[in-house]
Amino acid sequence: MKKAFTLIELLIVILIIAIMLSILIPALSKARDIAKGITCLTGLKQIAISTTLYVNEHKDYPDAFGVQSLVPGTNLPDKLASYLDAPLPVPNQKITPWVCPFDNDMYKVAGGSYMYTPFYYRLTFVPSIPVIYDNVPLLPMVRDYVSRKGKIHIVRSDSSCDEVYEETYAPGSDWLDQNRR
Repeated sequence: MKKAFTLIELLIVILIIAIMLSILIPALSKARDIAKGITCLTGLKQIAISTTLYVNEHKDYPDAFGVQSLVPGTNLPDKLASYLDAPLPVPNQKITPWVCPFDNDMYKVAGGSYMYTPFYYRLTFVPSIPVIYDNVPLLPMVRDYVSRKGKIHIVRSDSSCDEVYEETYAPGSDWLDQNRR
């Protein structure tokens, strides 16, 4: 006589598989988010190193918009093209290192996901960018547009990359407030 699975045994096996999947799926989701975060930080590190090469050669930070501007040659990717072996960003295309894997909206319009903060410092504060970073070295040089659960990725002027809380990402910025235009 052949022994076969009963309906109860089959249901128990299906239940065990369902329980195992319910345990594994959140872990896999968390692993995927960690991998996206590492990809984002790697892209930011490439941008930081190429910016550092630019600064070493020109003795100043690139006078550029963030990722895209309407005037060719005035955005950060154009200024760093000879220091970074990466294609230039194009709106609505996820091109590494210019687009954060977590970004679902900004790259569609701007071609990238990161804000180049020296452009805004140049407009808002009196001292030159090298003087600003000498006095407040923890200020971000490049940062995410999009926060995830209150955290953003940033790159500092020393090329260090970090994930920080959005409201505390610029310690020492009170020095800047005293030097507004």
